[in-house]
Order: sequence, then C-alpha cells, then structure tokens
Amino acid sequence: MKELEIPSEDSSNMVVTKSGDLLIIAQSESGELNFLNPSSGEVVYVFPVGGNPKKLALQSNDTLLAVADRKNGISILGIPGE
Repeated sequence: MKELEIPSEDSSNMVVTKSGDLLIIAQSESGELNFLNPSSGEVVYVFPVGGNPKKLALQSNDTLLAVADRKNGISILGIPGE
C-alpha cells in the first residue's frame, strides 16, 4: 500500500463513531479515500476510485456514517440515528 497523506488537524477529517472509535479520513495518491484508526494506523475502510464520490455509507464497528466528498475536502454529513 502506498503511503497515505494524513490530513491536518482539520476536524472535518475526523469521525468519532458511536462506539467511541476515532477514524481519520486520508486520501491516497491514487485518489482513494481511506479511513484510518489513528491509534493503530490500520486502514479500516477504503473508498475506491470510481465509486460515487457524492455520498457513501461507511460501515465500521457497526456504525453507519454518511460522508460527502467535495473538491475542497471531505465533509461529514452526519451519523444516521443521532
């Protein structure tokens, strides 16, 4: 796996799941969106290039996250049910 560019301290790049786990969104050189567990560095989900960049649902640790990909960054739309 290529080295990922870890986003800055911008909170829009971080997601706290209902289980309390913090995920960081990073974009690889190939354009994939990667959701990282910052404590372990493990990639828990990869949003592949060619998918729908407007909106996606991420299932991680039984938590459904809605995310939008914009030209100027990644925007968290919210966690359904909250």
